[in-house]
Amino acid sequence: MDQRHDYILKTQKYNKHIEDIIVQEYDLEIKFLNLINWGYNTTAFYLETSAGKLILRLSTYSEEKLRDIQKDILISELLADILPIPRFVKSKKGNLICVITDEQGVKRILRLSDHIEGVMPFNPDKEIIHQTAIFLKKLHTQIPAEKLTLLKKSSMLEIKEETPSVLVHGDLTPSNVLISHSKLVRVVDFENASIGPKELDLARSGVFFWFRMPQFKFEDVLCMFLDAYNEEADSDMLYDFSRAFLIEHVENVTNSKSVYENEDAWNEDIKFSKQMLIKFNS
Repeated sequence: MDQRHDYILKTQKYNKHIEDIIVQEYDLEIKFLNLINWGYNTTAFYLETSAGKLILRLSTYSEEKLRDIQKDILISELLADILPIPRFVKSKKGNLICVITDEQGVKRILRLSDHIEGVMPFNPDKEIIHQTAIFLKKLHTQIPAEKLTLLKKSSMLEIKEETPSVLVHGDLTPSNVLISHSKLVRVVDFENASIGPKELDLARSGVFFWFRMPQFKFEDVLCMFLDAYNEEADSDMLYDFSRAFLIEHVENVTNSKSVYENEDAWNEDIKFSKQMLIKFNS
């Protein structure tokens, strides 16, 4: 009970600190704040403010992370009028990114974006996959890759120079999709965007949607994406990317034990991840 009480007090204190920073940087009245998602480097909060409902993201600072967030915001400014992606909110000083130091003395990157009602597809179906593939097709064709000078060419595997390259999201998994009433309403997190082949996005989406649909074979889920995308793709590249993403995921889970709520949660995740890799290779 004492541990739970201490945890609640620490959480309340931290939330109050975040509220004070938002008031200072954005001059917004905070009516409600709630943690909604955490990742290895970024935590997300839902806010109700004097300017409406917003999403706050806090990331541990590094120069690389700052560049990735700048890329995310650049793509939002380029494509928010034609694709369902976030719009970011300016601070009092007119900045879309604020670098702050939290109460523990840790340097963090803060940004606010608009909020839309929706949930992650925990149990996606063929229709959600169809809508996700259509989003990818639009993303890959909406803007010439050469205009995105901030983006680097993907370093994922060895890509032949003659392979056609497009703007790829780089991490279009169910965790970065929001749905409402069976409709895709928002895609977030372009921090891993790069210039690369369309097969990179199709493979990554195929793998991580398959994680939410383990009753299917991987080939079946990938075919759902390809049928909706409706364009020929390099099958060798698709499977090479998919295998690489699976191996990378197992390594990430293996090396991230400390961020899990408890050892049982980590054990369950690492067991599942390894099982899916074995299933893919069989």
